[in-house]
Amino acid sequence: MARSGAMRRGLRPGARRLVLAAALAGAGLCLAACRQTTPPGKRDAAGSPGAPMTVVDARAWLQDDTLPEGLDPLPGHATEPPLVVLERGVGARALRLEPEVGTRQVLAVRVEQAVDEAVDGVAERVDFTVRLRVELTVEERTTDGGLRGTLRIGGTTLEREPSEAERIPVLRKAVAELAGVAARVQLGPFGDLMQAEWELPAGWSAEVRDAARMVTGTLELVASALPAEPVGAGGRWGREFRSGPDSGLDATTRERFLLEALDGARGRLRGRTRTRAGEQELQAPPDAADVQVRLLELDLRDSTELLFDLGRPLPLQGRRALSSIQRRRQTVDGRTELRETRTRTLLELEPAGDD
Repeated sequence: MARSGAMRRGLRPGARRLVLAAALAGAGLCLAACRQTTPPGKRDAAGSPGAPMTVVDARAWLQDDTLPEGLDPLPGHATEPPLVVLERGVGARALRLEPEVGTRQVLAVRVEQAVDEAVDGVAERVDFTVRLRVELTVEERTTDGGLRGTLRIGGTTLEREPSEAERIPVLRKAVAELAGVAARVQLGPFGDLMQAEWELPAGWSAEVRDAARMVTGTLELVASALPAEPVGAGGRWGREFRSGPDSGLDATTRERFLLEALDGARGRLRGRTRTRAGEQELQAPPDAADVQVRLLELDLRDSTELLFDLGRPLPLQGRRALSSIQRRRQTVDGRTELRETRTRTLLELEPAGDD
């Protein structure tokens, strides 16, 4: 199968970049990532180290979706702040990926997606469920302790077809032809996905390519988020920051993580992220200069639960649920529309045999 030039996606800083891009896709915009540093003392209001939390209090802390106020927006090219350890936990130690070159990990992945968009009250829905078998082979270690390898989609099944009949043929084709597609990937030493470079067939139509990217983009969410500082069972970490107008979107983000258990190289991790943006003008890309978009509201929520093994490049098992609501006023050729987009993505993974 002939392949096109590589489709690069620099993911880190943050899976949040992918979430924001997906949530804003309905506006036809390609906005920069929210990658900012956080002023000292404002990284997590709940988080100055102190007495350890009880299990009940730690879970309540994790589920609290209240966003901080008063953060200063920073330049769009600033790097994202590091994860800050708020409680070290029991048996704290440095957690780093340690898979050997040649390690092959195979996962069964289930992706469930739904996008509901209403234009001036007229609703449209895109929904489907896909099952995939994905394989990641570690090919080299990087100087910073991370790794590079190949992520390959070994098999695909369209488990549930879209509810709108006209979308079925395109999605069927995209899902079927994803079998065998691969990406060159790089993971950091803490499990975060730094880059994915997909090779998609050159002959695909734009519709099929867009449908395929909905699947490959979701696969890029299969990653861990371990801190640089030592942590143990009961450890908590996170970060808070506000992106500025220079980044393309003025939004506040908070990420929180809880290491519920750690036994040798294996651990159970929970995470929760929220990003919210208020009313503001958004800049259209150069190829859509005649489009004017005013964002009225954006609210993104991301919940993660996974099992990891430091000897494997990807989580062993888990689920990630993302949801968003976006309201915007869009003007094209003098006609103004009120658009509301709601998205929901559920990602589930389990082991499917390793070599």
